[in-house]
Amino acid sequence: MASRLGPEEAIVLVVEDEPDIASFLSAFFRASGTEVVHLDPASADEVVERAAALHVACALVDLNLSGLSGFDVLEAFAADERVADLPVIIVTADARPATQERAAALGAVGFVPKPFNVKDVFTAVQALVQEYQTRAAGPTVIRPRSEPKQPAAPKGRASYPPPPPPPELTHPVVHAPLLSADAVSARLAAVVDDGATFALVRLAGAAASPAVVGEVARRIVEDVKAADVLGATAADELAVLFAGQSPADVQDDLLGALGHGRLSVELGRGRVILLDVRIGIAASPTHATTGEELYMAADVALADAIDASDALVVAR
Repeated sequence: MASRLGPEEAIVLVVEDEPDIASFLSAFFRASGTEVVHLDPASADEVVERAAALHVACALVDLNLSGLSGFDVLEAFAADERVADLPVIIVTADARPATQERAAALGAVGFVPKPFNVKDVFTAVQALVQEYQTRAAGPTVIRPRSEPKQPAAPKGRASYPPPPPPPELTHPVVHAPLLSADAVSARLAAVVDDGATFALVRLAGAAASPAVVGEVARRIVEDVKAADVLGATAADELAVLFAGQSPADVQDDLLGALGHGRLSVELGRGRVILLDVRIGIAASPTHATTGEELYMAADVALADAIDASDALVVAR
């Protein structure tokens, strides 16, 4: 199959023991032009061998497989240099923070709770597939975790906290986990009664890779007081929470950190990209009284910012 598709084509490996879920994902991805291979493995080594043989672009790995864990698969990938760079998104019904932290520590670049929105999964996978195809076409995309690693870090894989960056970078690499709208709304519900500001940050102007999104997340965390980057709600969008803050408390700092709508991002080796940044902000209790309402109010404000080409719009 790998030779038939050619090096520029991408294969997504779905490691899942529930046939209905695997069939649904396969049908959706293939209808969208992405090749999918499903595997219900008996061992982590079997997953490694299939991934290496097919030169897959990325893998979707269920956490609770028959007879083994997705954590076993992550550890096996990290231990084999043939697939140590392979991006993995964990899919699971176990959305506890400790589970997400362990997945990140073992190198997962994304975490999708079940039940999931297949479009959310597809958006995250497409970003990884595009990176794979760009790398196959030529050495133009710099992916920091493909550089030589420090001996203490798992070979070729991201860790939590992230491993030291390659020499070309002067700051740590941040990977923003992929979160569904339901997961973000649940997080907002926990703080909405005490007052909070929620922002959706959309990136445009260039292909948004995990490295680009991670760099923007790093700037927000470092430059904006009280910012809590919840994760990526899409391949080009970040969710940011400011508990106990009003829009007036955070919008100037957020705009400053993100270049007032026009951001230059350096990814190392002289590679610089320009991003148009649009921000939608909503607050509780001013604009919403539930987590879902707060998310939707920020989403509407973001749409207004995009339509008006404004750097930042606060919900009405």
